[in-house]
Amino acid sequence: MTARDVADKVATYFGGTYDAPTRSYRTIPAPLLAAGLSLVKRGFSKRDDFADYFIGQAPGAMTGAMMIVYVPDDQDRRIALPAVQGRRKVHYAIELHCFVWSKAPYAEDVTDFVYDLGDAIVARIRLDPTLGTGGIETGNFQVGEGSEDGGGSITRHRDQAETTSDTTKAYLLISFEAHAYDVA
Repeated sequence: MTARDVADKVATYFGGTYDAPTRSYRTIPAPLLAAGLSLVKRGFSKRDDFADYFIGQAPGAMTGAMMIVYVPDDQDRRIALPAVQGRRKVHYAIELHCFVWSKAPYAEDVTDFVYDLGDAIVARIRLDPTLGTGGIETGNFQVGEGSEDGGGSITRHRDQAETTSDTTKAYLLISFEAHAYDVA
């Protein structure tokens, strides 16, 4: 499995089937759609469209979000067990960059939205730590499984919402590790 494969599988888990004409994943699972996530991509567009943040949202929704899935690092190593064959372990760092755009009247409303969206995304990860790949038993990956410390930490980083005269933007970064094992 390559970093590109991992990015696609993670984006599919959060955004559904890939839509080639729009270069995005637009079939958002109901709990994430309800939390305001409208679109998942593997790269940021040169021009973001305000409407993209509200795809599938109820008419009149004040706040929406777009997620960019990115795999900034991976580490490939061989584990010599059994001695002759060994196993290949690949550690992937995964980042979910969530950009929020809102017309809500108060920045505090947008901050609360970011908290709730983060909770919904983490709940989705914990629902299936294999993110729909079947896990390390099938040569795919699991979130947090197989790390040296046995942990499965998920980190959330939130930036302070920025308000202009008519819109507020916010940012949420969720990062975690995924591990894959293959026979080497």
